[in-house]
Amino acid sequence: MYIEAFIISILVGLFRKGKISNFKSIYFQKVRLLFIAVLIQLAINYIGMDNQAGILLHIGSYFMLFIFFWVNRDLFNYMLPLGAALNFLVIVFNGGSMPVFTGYMPDIAVNQLTLSVTHTVLDETTRMPWLADILYIRWPYQQMISIGDIFLVIGIFIFVQRIMVNAK
Repeated sequence: MYIEAFIISILVGLFRKGKISNFKSIYFQKVRLLFIAVLIQLAINYIGMDNQAGILLHIGSYFMLFIFFWVNRDLFNYMLPLGAALNFLVIVFNGGSMPVFTGYMPDIAVNQLTLSVTHTVLDETTRMPWLADILYIRWPYQQMISIGDIFLVIGIFIFVQRIMVNAK
């Protein structure tokens, strides 16, 4: 979803006569933290680690992301860290995993979800369910998203537009 948001943001930026070359002028501090956080979140479910270690890594990846946002706060709008913080809150309050509403999911996807370290099935014990992955979208592919994800996507859009169109 975030890659799609980035691509659409670039297309809108080009339509608005923005320049991709403006990205050359952006310097991120501690960019390694961003890449490590993303790699951890992608890898947790694929390397077969036990649940406790995966949960600690999942939560730790958010700390790396928050440090990255903090040291680059002059580049980002508040929507990006706000979206990450909303996702982080629901994850922490639910034992380190993002709860997912499964009402729209096929049985095979629900079965896979039960094996996930980073996600869990939303049920009556879920804390802060309004922040969980409860919104169903069909495009560009079927998925459940959270309010935090919406803030992140809006933040990506604003960031790309600011760089492409408004950069001096």
